[in-house]
Amino acid sequence: MLSALCSVLCVLISKPSPSPGLKIAIHFHEMPFIFEKLEVYKKAKDFAGKTLILCKDIKDRNIVNQLVRASISIPLNIAEGQGRVHSREKKQFYNIAKGSLYECLPLLQICADINYIDQIRYQELYELMNEIGRMLAGLIKSVDEREMGRI
Repeated sequence: MLSALCSVLCVLISKPSPSPGLKIAIHFHEMPFIFEKLEVYKKAKDFAGKTLILCKDIKDRNIVNQLVRASISIPLNIAEGQGRVHSREKKQFYNIAKGSLYECLPLLQICADINYIDQIRYQELYELMNEIGRMLAGLIKSVDEREMGRI
């Protein structure tokens, strides 16, 4: 339904205007949010999905609740940071995402220690977290560099 509506709108809006040379085209399905293009967002979303799947097998509700909240917080804060205009706000949300990432590590370590997850799954998630952490540090650094360039 939505796809058909977008197609109809694109056809209607894409028609040439009465002014020669002026053509307006809006392709809603081709206009992603900026954060969706960020590799760190994609990886953080992947990590959150893998964590949610992992949590189905964990019986301890306290660990599950904390791990789910922390892992989902990572892509959410990256997205919210991208939506902010001011550098200080962007950095604040990226740092919150980084803190949530760090919060996940001891939870996963505890899960591995008490055999809620096997070492292979733990190592896979650990490597993904390490990569996300490096990417978030780079994102924060890029905001700092842009901010310094404006001063």
